Amino acid sequence: MKTALLFAAFGALFCLRLAAVGLIDYDEAAYAQAAHEMLLRADWLAPSLNGEPFFEKPPLLYWSQILGYQGFGVGAFGARLGNALAALTTLAVLHGFSRRPLGERVAWLGTLVLGSSLAFVSLARVALTDIWLLLFLVLAIGCFQRAVEAANHARDGGSLWFAGGCASAGIAMLAKGAIGVLLPFAALLLYLASLRRLSLVLRPAWCLPGAAALLGFGLSWYLLLGATRADGFGFMTELFLEHHLARFASAKEGHRGPFLYYLPVLALMLAPWSAFLPVALARRFDAASERARWLRLLALLSGVTLVFFTAAATKLPHYALPALPGLALLIADRLGNDRAPLQGRALSASVVATLVLLLVLVLALGLASTQAIAAALPAWLGAHAHKAPELAYPLDLGPALPAAALALLACALAVAASRRAPYALARRLGVGMLVVWACLAWGVMPRWDDHFLRPLRDLASHATARDTSGERLLLVGLRRKPSTVFYGGRASEYASPQRPDDLHARLSGPPPRLALTSDARFASLSRHAHFEAIERDTGYVLFRAAGPPVAAQPPTRAAPR
Repeated sequence: MKTALLFAAFGALFCLRLAAVGLIDYDEAAYAQAAHEMLLRADWLAPSLNGEPFFEKPPLLYWSQILGYQGFGVGAFGARLGNALAALTTLAVLHGFSRRPLGERVAWLGTLVLGSSLAFVSLARVALTDIWLLLFLVLAIGCFQRAVEAANHARDGGSLWFAGGCASAGIAMLAKGAIGVLLPFAALLLYLASLRRLSLVLRPAWCLPGAAALLGFGLSWYLLLGATRADGFGFMTELFLEHHLARFASAKEGHRGPFLYYLPVLALMLAPWSAFLPVALARRFDAASERARWLRLLALLSGVTLVFFTAAATKLPHYALPALPGLALLIADRLGNDRAPLQGRALSASVVATLVLLLVLVLALGLASTQAIAAALPAWLGAHAHKAPELAYPLDLGPALPAAALALLACALAVAASRRAPYALARRLGVGMLVVWACLAWGVMPRWDDHFLRPLRDLASHATARDTSGERLLLVGLRRKPSTVFYGGRASEYASPQRPDDLHARLSGPPPRLALTSDARFASLSRHAHFEAIERDTGYVLFRAAGPPVAAQPPTRAAPR
């Protein structure tokens, strides 16, 4: 009953009000639009974005979105539902594989820790590729662990489990490319080396069906697409050279960071469980029990993930997501396992509880002050607010924000009441955080969306209603905004704001065209050419050309003194 209630709570948290927040530029809106274009063409192989080939990611996410569109209509809910269900399935898979080696109590607590962490909740409610990658990584690692355990009891055992792990790694390759194979196999090889069982992967009963499953699933889409395209396998250049090797070798789009980038990132991603990490990691792993072996394998997956992405030049927070299941189970085993209590003065339950209490209070204070900061931000930024047009307007996050702060304070009281009972502390903390995340996801984020995302998508939709010529909507000075294509239902085109006369000529037709830009850019453009604002909304302007360009004015000089 306790497990069923936990998964019901996660199902509600991940799935309810998914469409209350619009698709977020760039990545989420781009993936949703690529899936929409595949649906319109009835083409499940070749993704496109804005009418152009788009091979940034393999198609597993797109396939889930197409199914969502077919079942629930084209929109944010259909685009995200597959990810929410994949997140729920990830927790079920981790719980299922952990029950035997760790026991029901630790498996339940590990599910709670992972599912209530900030990064997992956030990524469960958006349509990115990371949750799909994580699902099949956890499935692959679980199958590999069962294969090794079966081989420990029978000479030729474990081949089916190993083939299942290889198939899962192959499907992970359809979620996010080669990393879906690299991470689980690197962890497996290190694990087998630590057990001095590397020869297992060379057994014909393992390697032959395993290789067939890995290649059959992992290369299926790549081979089918290459065989059906006029340019053959030319798409591999963009997919692997630009979005695999180039991202590893150089920082793409400014996403760089210091060597220790992922240490603070992990602390944030695991919030509020970060305070338990020193306790969870202060231990040794032997191979005396299946429990220790399972934790070791997951810890190796976490370590491989962090080492690989630390070495990569391009750094983004969600890249570290595969490290979270192992860390979550280490925390759960430390808090919920009576055989591994918190011992030692530095690692006592009371000290850890105090750290957790301070962390929760800091989070509560941050939430309580957010509304005041948001209201004062336009005045603080002054002229700099034009860099993000919405920031020039005061933001009201509504009553759900103080409700979340109050929930955190109640959570702090519950933590304080269970300072010397680690399992009870963790259980109360997890349940409290589910309430907090629900307040933020269902109440605060829709207000944020209404202020930051809705204006641009509404204006794009209104542009299509006003202009039925089918001409591309010009986005003046607004790069990487595929949400305008998704919600506007028409292709868009970037236009530079540097040459107002050329822009005026493009908008003058024939046929006349419409454009979108920010308030500040529109004011600057209007000083050089005649443009007419059709509609304004929270920092953005839908406009068209009106009249001849303004005559260029000679530069003025200061009068001599």
